[in-house]
Amino acid sequence: MRFVAVWPPKEHRGDHSRAMFIVTQLQVEVRHVQGLLHVVHHRAHDRGSDHHRRRAAAAGDDLGEGRHAHRARGHNHLRRRAPRRLPHAHRPQRHPHRHRRCRTVHLRSTRPLTPKPRQASRADTLPMFGGNSSCGTLRRAIVKLPQDAICGGQRAASEQWRALGFVDEPDYAEAARECAALVACLQAHGVEVLQLPPAPDLTNMDSLYVYDPVFMTSSGAIILRMGKEKRRGEPAALKQFLVDNKVPILGEITGDGTLEGGDICWLDSKTVAVGLTYRSNIEGVSQVTKILSGVGISVFPVQLPHYKGSADLLHLLSCISILAPHVAIVHKPLLPVCFLQEMQRRGFKLIDCPPEEFGTSGCNVEALSPSKCLLLQNNVRTQQVLAQNGFDVHTFKGDELCIKGCAGPTCTIQPLLRT
Repeated sequence: MRFVAVWPPKEHRGDHSRAMFIVTQLQVEVRHVQGLLHVVHHRAHDRGSDHHRRRAAAAGDDLGEGRHAHRARGHNHLRRRAPRRLPHAHRPQRHPHRHRRCRTVHLRSTRPLTPKPRQASRADTLPMFGGNSSCGTLRRAIVKLPQDAICGGQRAASEQWRALGFVDEPDYAEAARECAALVACLQAHGVEVLQLPPAPDLTNMDSLYVYDPVFMTSSGAIILRMGKEKRRGEPAALKQFLVDNKVPILGEITGDGTLEGGDICWLDSKTVAVGLTYRSNIEGVSQVTKILSGVGISVFPVQLPHYKGSADLLHLLSCISILAPHVAIVHKPLLPVCFLQEMQRRGFKLIDCPPEEFGTSGCNVEALSPSKCLLLQNNVRTQQVLAQNGFDVHTFKGDELCIKGCAGPTCTIQPLLRT
């Protein structure tokens, strides 16, 4: 016997009431089949009774006439005799895949399938930006690849490096490999990396160092004004990228003010240290102080020395990196006494950078979290010192990407979100 299920029209599919109607119809059909089986059973029973009566009559056993004459025997001839039960050891075992006699019929729902809602990932639940910290767990960051910063490849690098103050001509292909390793390292530690697109009309090879054009706060971005003349187009390019990614602009350094991100770091969530250098002047520090005071953040100015002159690069972050709350690695010979005293007053533990590795950005260390940090591979002694102080140290090779541009890990990463 074959049954055909008639589905409702398309306009009614998915309607719960229609689905329940179909289920009810199927239940009615099942009852009808059960009735048919009951009739078949009784007809077979009648045929069996007539056959038994004829055999009894032939044997001389008078059971009486009529189709119900078998009732005189008390139905015993219709009962299935229970088989003799064998001892437990000799009983046949039920096959594990043999179904029971009574089966359950599962009806397929007519409600249309809807995709399960996607579980929100951690990146979806986090804000786009934020974290007034230099050492909170890094969640999202901006990086610019050499392919996007050096438009023109090795030829462009050969033309630009002297004018931009690089110590040597970088190998374009090797720099790209080193940057890829840096991005892979960040992603391996759960950092979402956003790639800054090329802007050949505004930027040059120096735009590899994305920390300098912007300073991020939990209230938005402060667009800085570069002290290096050939980098003046970088803040506009990065500003457009932030606006496209729904990051609000808290303020901008304008006019004669100059301020670069390499001269700013967080001491705590309500205080930033700002260096006064050849790249960041008093007007720039005055403007950023006014902008930050509007969101309850104070500024501690740090006057840095002449060192090798205006042609050389000396940022505040060349001499200090905040690694954890109240822990920093410092190069004391280039930091003013008043700043060191302020750090001690705040309870900071100051780790001395090995002096032989200061020139290879040994003091320039990126905090991935309050217990993990990232620095250049060649600074072996600094790695040992940080490990002895309880940090989980990670490294990448940055000879072409960083060293030849007098930079370090903090220069090539713009933290967008820390938690």
